[in-house]
Amino acid sequence: MGDFNLIPAARMEKRRRKARMRLWMAICGTYFILLAGLALWSCAFWRDTDDSVIEQLALTEQRIEGYNATISQFRQKLAKAQTELEAGRLISSQPDWTKLLVLVGQQLRDEIVLSVCQLETLGEGRENLTGNLQESLASAPSSEQVAERQYKLELSGFGRTQTSVSQFVLRLEQMQVFDKVELVNSRRQAFLSDKAVAFNIKCSI
Repeated sequence: MGDFNLIPAARMEKRRRKARMRLWMAICGTYFILLAGLALWSCAFWRDTDDSVIEQLALTEQRIEGYNATISQFRQKLAKAQTELEAGRLISSQPDWTKLLVLVGQQLRDEIVLSVCQLETLGEGRENLTGNLQESLASAPSSEQVAERQYKLELSGFGRTQTSVSQFVLRLEQMQVFDKVELVNSRRQAFLSDKAVAFNIKCSI
């Protein structure tokens, strides 16, 4: 006697569809679970990566600020060193006025007494720059200032006689240091308990 399937074909087909549906639901569920896990892992990974990048950027900015501060300090030190170097170069290029005063003092002998010995700095127009020398130096490069400057030495005092004053002027000219030695004025006047010749001399350098 053969086997007979008494279950209707429609019901069998329905069961097979349900079985296939459960299988696909299981597969899809597993797929979605795996996809969700992958998404969560990706989010966590990128979050950690973003935090790391942000931290690195913050450290880089701090280093840049530190480098900028160091550079600023070096620039200030460099500017100060350049100023000191320029000042030293300017001073070293100037005449040693102490030697000039020694030479002038040697010409006094016992016949001349000085009451005024003043050195003035002159501009191109022969104006006196001694009073505002700092402002004048700031208005032009130091090399130009040195090249353009002239000097005037003013000497005032007393001589025993008019001849003593004239000989003093002659000795100053013979030093060959001054471009011009000019006796501006001389006159007799009281000096201590005696008479003497007061004079004013201007020497151009």
